[in-house]
Amino acid sequence: ADPEQETHRETANDVVLQSVHQMTVPCYLLDVTWNVVAWNPQAAALFSGWLDVANSPNLLHFMFFHPLAKTLVSDWEERARRVVAEFRAETSHHQNTEEMRAFVRNMTHNSADFNHWWKQHDVMAREGGERAFEHSRQGALRYRQLTFHPAEHAGLKLVMLIPLPQLVTNS
Repeated sequence: ADPEQETHRETANDVVLQSVHQMTVPCYLLDVTWNVVAWNPQAAALFSGWLDVANSPNLLHFMFFHPLAKTLVSDWEERARRVVAEFRAETSHHQNTEEMRAFVRNMTHNSADFNHWWKQHDVMAREGGERAFEHSRQGALRYRQLTFHPAEHAGLKLVMLIPLPQLVTNS
């Protein structure tokens, strides 16, 4: 391997990791099995009780194993079903790796919901769009999700949540 190329790869990786902390909105970086490899303080505040306490946070583990997910994520069932289909679509070219097979085995074995939706074989492209949350301290929150795939790091994705105006309801 070319040492100069290796140094460039490491530097680019550092740049991708550091980019998360340059964002002023909730932002996090996911790897191929959706481990959260970096996040900023705004994401830690939004996902308070998960990102700020988890040793090795993983988005799918959060959605299917963490009790906070069902109260924080608005319309949890629909979002969770879609997340499984998006995960299947995004990871289709990694399905035969031992890491991915072990990860999916663990998820299907330990989560009846994940197992049910995984067996449906739905495939959906990961879409941005609106994300709604019911935060315990901040109340109802709405964001527009943007997802970017760094060119030099195909296995990573940078997710940003851009705040949307909050809906005013008359009670």
